[in-house]
Amino acid sequence: MKIMSSIVLVDNPLIWKNLLPLTFAKSVSHLRIGILTIIEKWEKYGFSEITVHSQDYINQYFNQNINLQNEHIFISSNYLPDKFTVTQIQHLENRQSLHTETGELVAFRGNWVDFENQKFENQQIISTKPSSINYLWDLYLQNGSEIIKDFKIVTADRQSKEIEDKNVIIYNAENVHIEEGAKLKACMLNAENGPIYIGKNAEIKMGALIEGPFALCENARVNMGAKIRPNCTVGPNSVVGGELNNSILQANSNKGHEGYLGNSVLGEWVNLGADTNNSNLKNNFSDVKLWSYTQNEFVNSHQKFCGVFMGDHSKAGINTMFNTGTVVGFGANVFGGDFQAKYIPNFSWGKTDEKYNFEKFIEAETLWMKTKKASLTEEYKKLIFKILN
Repeated sequence: MKIMSSIVLVDNPLIWKNLLPLTFAKSVSHLRIGILTIIEKWEKYGFSEITVHSQDYINQYFNQNINLQNEHIFISSNYLPDKFTVTQIQHLENRQSLHTETGELVAFRGNWVDFENQKFENQQIISTKPSSINYLWDLYLQNGSEIIKDFKIVTADRQSKEIEDKNVIIYNAENVHIEEGAKLKACMLNAENGPIYIGKNAEIKMGALIEGPFALCENARVNMGAKIRPNCTVGPNSVVGGELNNSILQANSNKGHEGYLGNSVLGEWVNLGADTNNSNLKNNFSDVKLWSYTQNEFVNSHQKFCGVFMGDHSKAGINTMFNTGTVVGFGANVFGGDFQAKYIPNFSWGKTDEKYNFEKFIEAETLWMKTKKASLTEEYKKLIFKILN
């Protein structure tokens, strides 16, 4: 087997834009699906030197010093690794590429100039196409299967922590893994139809009902009486309550109160006020149309079930009602009676054309991030300012 080079996870500009508003402040490879982010998935397969390459302002923020003229393995960041694909990539020779049968580039070994100009001397075709994220709805559609994949990798040859509370009820205990420091009290876990992963120092409070596949990441919490349906991920330092179905909270986000969130993805540093609800199915059962930043109009998702997608640092006031297939941009403050608009631009303020004052936004987010023991750095403020402009 050829000795491994460092890998560069490269954003296809079109796919990066398709995944807005979730990618305004990050690469596609920073997105969480299953238990892990895409970068973390590649790390689990033995790649230790990983760089991301995205939009210029994102590259500047992450300040990664790498000589792209050296030999690297460039991998399209929207592909999710599996054992077969990793093996194919490991066998690539210099200036050799790996494509799907439909011509999509998966990986290339060589330098940046050849990669950019697609100077591929020997194109290999991968017989089994790896899973990939191309549109917003792909995240929740594939979340359950990715939890199952990640669970096998993360828990391999490891023992689950014993549950101390005898009032915790578990179905199919061998499909539940609990990390050190996790606390569970008088809750019910049903892992008959998929694994349940409880991360380090996570907490599940009394009366919570959880059905797998489910991932509760490090320092995350499920509140009392929550109802968690299958295929959900609660990212690190996040809080959930009420009813959750086939949804992902990326990290550091709160849906702590009663209300329904289904077929949805919340970015980082998002907060939903009490009794916030979203519709995920139209009354006439037709396909859901969703705002596209790529086409600058609503497009057919070809999905019957489709909820809300909220960019990083957006907030919703109490009793907020989100329409089927709503897209909320970066840093929006959503409030007001009746249903919200199906597309809410970056830094929106309520139901007006007014924008969130930047200084007040920074002041509020500084306080919000402190609640989770994080800080808003000067570098990150500059990144946010570039998104604003």
